[in-house]
Amino acid sequence: MTATNLDFEVFTQKGEKKSLTLEFDGGEEVIASLKQALLEHGVSDGRVKRAEGNLKNASVAYFSGNEYRNKTFPIAKVLKGSGQFKKTKEGYFGDLKTVIPNGNDRIVCSLLKAEAEPGFVVEVEFLQF
Repeated sequence: MTATNLDFEVFTQKGEKKSLTLEFDGGEEVIASLKQALLEHGVSDGRVKRAEGNLKNASVAYFSGNEYRNKTFPIAKVLKGSGQFKKTKEGYFGDLKTVIPNGNDRIVCSLLKAEAEPGFVVEVEFLQF
């Protein structure tokens, strides 16, 4: 394979790395609250560095073998989280990946919707210019 065209821009602005930590009181919808916080703090591109704690009614999507599955956990303990959210003309687009115990296994899944339990934490890193 041969690359015939490489298009790039040189980024010359200096940004300061910032971190936004959200600690939920309980009952808030996680994804909607995260997007609202990003908007309020002027974050255009944020990387989820950490997500952990308990969720209620957690709807997730994940692959099991070759099948794409959806599952709702009445109570879910998020062991680890990562992801990225970018601001677009329509709002924020992104994905919050989580690691959740499922019986004796753990699944890596996309969090679609969930209510935070008290103390659920999401930390987002971003550059501010």
